[in-house]
Amino acid sequence: MQDLQFDKHTTYQIASISKMVTATLVFKLIEEKKLNLQDKLAAFFPDMPDAKKITIEQLLNHTSGLGDVNFHNGVYGWLKEREVTDKEMLAEIKKTGVLFSPVLLCLILILPIFCWEKL
Repeated sequence: MQDLQFDKHTTYQIASISKMVTATLVFKLIEEKKLNLQDKLAAFFPDMPDAKKITIEQLLNHTSGLGDVNFHNGVYGWLKEREVTDKEMLAEIKKTGVLFSPVLLCLILILPIFCWEKL
């Protein structure tokens, strides 16, 4: 690895590292009282599916129901094929829509645990 050269054109696979950076920045905004976990997506992206129902908290913990932007026309990895604009990614999310209800997900994941503890 010592022979590798890195410059401003070098690309990196950052994968899920951006999730931690995003969460850190979101909580910085919360500390500054500029954002709240219960704020709705509609305040920032009003034309997204279910934007009036989806919260910042649901976005952070992946329970919003919005589709995975990594899939395009059923194919995974389109983001790696070429440079994709924010506008294209947002359009793909809108096109995919909501895949599940956050309330339904909560019932499926939490209710069985709650019921199991009662047995």
